[in-house]
Amino acid sequence: ELEMVFDNPEGRPLDGKLAVAMPPRARVTRFARDLGTSGWEEAQVVPRRSADQQLPPGDPRQAPPLLAVAAGEQFTARVDGIAARDPTRIVVAYVEELRGRSEPYRIALAGLPRLHELGLRIRSRTPVSLGGEPSLLKTGTQGQVATYTDFKAGRDLTLHFSGPRELGLRRDEMVVARLSPVPHDHPDPIDGLTILVDTSASQAPGFDAQVDRLAAVIAAIDRRVPADIPLRVVAFDQAADTVFEGRLGGFGEAHKAALRERGALGASNLAGALRAAAGRGERRYQRLLILTDGRITAGTAGVEAVKAEANRLLDAGFVRVDVMIEGGAPDDEVLRALTAVSPDHPGLVLHAALSPEVMASRLTRGVVNDVEVEVPNTAWVYPQRFDALQAGDDVLVYAGLEAAYEGDELSVQVRGGEVDRAFKVPLAPTSSPLLGDAWSGARAGWFIAQARSSCASTRLPLWGATKRRSFLQR
Repeated sequence: ELEMVFDNPEGRPLDGKLAVAMPPRARVTRFARDLGTSGWEEAQVVPRRSADQQLPPGDPRQAPPLLAVAAGEQFTARVDGIAARDPTRIVVAYVEELRGRSEPYRIALAGLPRLHELGLRIRSRTPVSLGGEPSLLKTGTQGQVATYTDFKAGRDLTLHFSGPRELGLRRDEMVVARLSPVPHDHPDPIDGLTILVDTSASQAPGFDAQVDRLAAVIAAIDRRVPADIPLRVVAFDQAADTVFEGRLGGFGEAHKAALRERGALGASNLAGALRAAAGRGERRYQRLLILTDGRITAGTAGVEAVKAEANRLLDAGFVRVDVMIEGGAPDDEVLRALTAVSPDHPGLVLHAALSPEVMASRLTRGVVNDVEVEVPNTAWVYPQRFDALQAGDDVLVYAGLEAAYEGDELSVQVRGGEVDRAFKVPLAPTSSPLLGDAWSGARAGWFIAQARSSCASTRLPLWGATKRRSFLQR
């Protein structure tokens, strides 16, 4: 939960806009403004679409004083009527899943202006060590409040967790378990690589840093492959142009400069870029990496169009497609369709925040799909299937326990591909409301999955349960 206080130094009320960077997979649960003696004004949180699209014309809620849009890794909010010469207190709360022990929890501090005061309270069930911002490394981790005045961070604060890999939490019928389904995987070598770089306008923020990341990933792949393999880099917006074609080790500063000179200003014709990759390639390019958010703003749009063009890649000799998310809110459906184009060699959707070495490691290893999950003594399980797993990947399994179940561990069976494993996950009791928020979101996901795969009658209990449990963001 982020609690922020802003001052309006002018002698008149102002309308403002708040933008907060969100972690990957974060789900906003609350946005509110303190009105003093009148209590809290709660915002309407709208997933991806504006309130104008969600509310009927003429509805007085068309212009609420607080309106928030949760879109991927960016939370933006309109705050109207900020009082003159009076502090405005804002709260943004969100739930973030940390699926693996190797995945640190990051508190985004770098880039913030100097703060009058920063208060931190860290409490962890498992051992935790601090990294990042040096001035905060001595903060306690047992729930004490640490206060820092006149604070300016040069780096984010990161929390690194240790403890057992298989771990579960329980609160009444609510349960979540962490486990690692794939014990080992196989190498998937890269013999030739084409990289499509999205240079549409959605990539404009931080585009120079994206170019540097691309070069770092190429260098990391070069350190992992045994030979200097062929590489082709193609930039695309409305059109697709080859920026580099040669050996992997030959990509350098001149080619980075060419990408920066091209800039990120156009529209995104992803289907056209796939067509260009399939049409120009000699068969030596058997791997494709796409740097994009999957948002299509030019050419033929829609998942089916992307699938049709992606299928041509197989005829052109490509055997695997991977995606590195760059830009704004990603279109998950499009990105998943791209990585699933080759059933025998599924790809990965990777976040650009991964280090170049981790990115290169994952790109050169095989991927396991269609891992199904079964949990006895439960009313429902979510997710019921996992895709795009590699050895060492941790996953979270949510379930609704039957009322009569009194055990202190959760039995989980995972099957699919080369995986056939049974887990006995110890359950620790918790009263944390975070579990309730995440569990409710998972149950809503289960209802939606059932509605998509079953008849329309499933949608009736979905609406009723959503109202009772407040599953959907408000």
